[in-house]
Amino acid sequence: DGLRGSESHHDGTWHGWLRDDVQIEIPLAAPTPIREITVGVLQSVRSWIVLPRAIEMSWTTDGRTWTAPRVITHDIPPMTDGATVHRLGVTLPQAQTVRGVRVTLRSSGPLPAGHPGAGR
Repeated sequence: DGLRGSESHHDGTWHGWLRDDVQIEIPLAAPTPIREITVGVLQSVRSWIVLPRAIEMSWTTDGRTWTAPRVITHDIPPMTDGATVHRLGVTLPQAQTVRGVRVTLRSSGPLPAGHPGAGR
C-alpha cells in the first residue's frame, strides 16, 4: 500500500502472517519506470514478530512474463532486542519500465531457541 510502518505493530500499517510463505503481486495502473524495489519488514521478537528468512523480488514488463527472482537474504540476528524496521530490497542496474512487481517473503519458521515461545 506504499505506507511505511513504524516500530509499533499496533500502528495499523503492518500485515502479518503465521507460518506460511507469502507472495504479493502489485499490478501497476500504467507502465512505470523503476530503479529500486524495497520492502519494509518489522522485527519485534518480544511480540513474536520475526523477519522472513529471505525475500524474493521479480517484476514484469509486459504483465505476463516475470523476471527470475532476485533473492535478498540478511544476517540480522533473530533475537535482537526491541522493535526495528528493516528495509530490504534490490537496485536494478538500469531503470526498467514495469507493469507489476512480485514480492515473496519466505517464512523464518518456528521461533528460535532462547525465545519463550521457541519452536512455536
